[in-house]
Amino acid sequence: MVGLTYQQQQALLQRVKSLEKWKSQVEAHMSSGGTPGADSDHSGQTQAESQQQNPTV
Repeated sequence: MVGLTYQQQQALLQRVKSLEKWKSQVEAHMSSGGTPGADSDHSGQTQAESQQQNPTV
C-alpha cells in the first residue's frame, strides 16, 4: 500500500470486496446447482471497472 494515494487504496479495497462478493455468489450458485442470472451481469460490470483501475495501480 506504500506509495498509493488514499483514493487508490479505497479503489483497491472496493475492488477486493466486489471480487469476494462475486466469488461468494458463484460458490452459492455452484452449491445450489443454479445458473448465474442477474448476478453474472453485475459481476461482469465489476470486472470491467477493475480493468479500468488496473493502469492506475
